[in-house]
Amino acid sequence: MFAAESDRRNIVLLLLDRGASICDRNPYAVLMTMARRGQTDIVQRLMKMGAQVNATNKIGDTALYLATDNGHTYTVKALIELGAQVNTANIGGWTPLMMAAARGDLETMTILLEHGAVPCFLLTNAQYPMT
Repeated sequence: MFAAESDRRNIVLLLLDRGASICDRNPYAVLMTMARRGQTDIVQRLMKMGAQVNATNKIGDTALYLATDNGHTYTVKALIELGAQVNTANIGGWTPLMMAAARGDLETMTILLEHGAVPCFLLTNAQYPMT
């Protein structure tokens, strides 16, 4: 959905209200874009429409990782409540917890840890970034 990528919140809502499909070229692109932009209410709505919370893009990022990467704590909470797996690593070996740590985002780190994030998850290049 081009409106999602263009950060046109009102247009996204209008299109969803009018029955727009959430399936773009990538069926999870709209969910990931809205998570990356911190549009929590739209993320929740997309989940009700059938978006898959743990789907990944071609580099292995999930909606949870993208929300974490962009500092959207409320969206992180919502995605976890909707069943997001907190320890999924992308192809670079990075988990949401690692990204929150790299950003210095203690609030998001705490949320992730409270929901089972593993603090010493192994990177693919055999480094332990959290020790």
